[in-house]
Amino acid sequence: MAIQPKNDTAIKVDTITEKTASNGVSIEGVILKDSAINYGGTSSGSANAQAITSPAISAYTAGMMISFISGFTNTGSTTLNVNSLGAKTIKDQLGNTLRAGMLQANTPYVVIYDGTDFILPVRGGRQIKQISQSADGSLRTTSSTTFTAMNASISLSPVSGDYVKLTANLSCSAPNLGDTITFTFYEAGSAVGTSRIIEVPSAGNNGREFTVSFSELLTSPTVGTNTYDVYWKSDNGVLVSSRWIDVTGEVLG
Repeated sequence: MAIQPKNDTAIKVDTITEKTASNGVSIEGVILKDSAINYGGTSSGSANAQAITSPAISAYTAGMMISFISGFTNTGSTTLNVNSLGAKTIKDQLGNTLRAGMLQANTPYVVIYDGTDFILPVRGGRQIKQISQSADGSLRTTSSTTFTAMNASISLSPVSGDYVKLTANLSCSAPNLGDTITFTFYEAGSAVGTSRIIEVPSAGNNGREFTVSFSELLTSPTVGTNTYDVYWKSDNGVLVSSRWIDVTGEVLG
């Protein structure tokens, strides 16, 4: 059964263990009683220190629910100050402070006061904010024993708190079983993550092609617009080649 608030008011929420109660309507162990899901309008202040002047409450109480429209897109850990009662940190339901972009300007939200902080009822799962892909069928060769670029670069622009996920799929061929090729991702001209040493499989022996796939999650990428590429080297100094490469990058926020 849906319960529709009247005149922008709704109900105080008290959590209980029972699923029914004589003094209210119980839904999944939550009793709905008189009071309000308090609407505060559009927040003022700044992106990470937001404020609302309504509702006219005199104190924060555990279980209090506040709905508001974020006046800003946040750029990191964020507080909410209701009716000048003091700024309280907004956290996700796992207890983490907010990352950039978890509040979007002109978007409505509901937060619940837990006695210490406001809880935004999301788990903080990361979403794809940007994606870039480079697919190239050009022949590439190297016999260098030091890393050189495969020139399949992509551009990404993470901000503070973002992750970057990089994925590469490519073909390779090398002369002999036992030859090895090492791959690594580069960010803005510097190696990042873990190098992958690929040994020529029997299916790729005598120059036959084989496929290589690997990925990397960067939890502290360089903030700003960066170029990402795959670098490779021939560990045995023999001529190795690649006839195609596909590099995908995602900014997760």
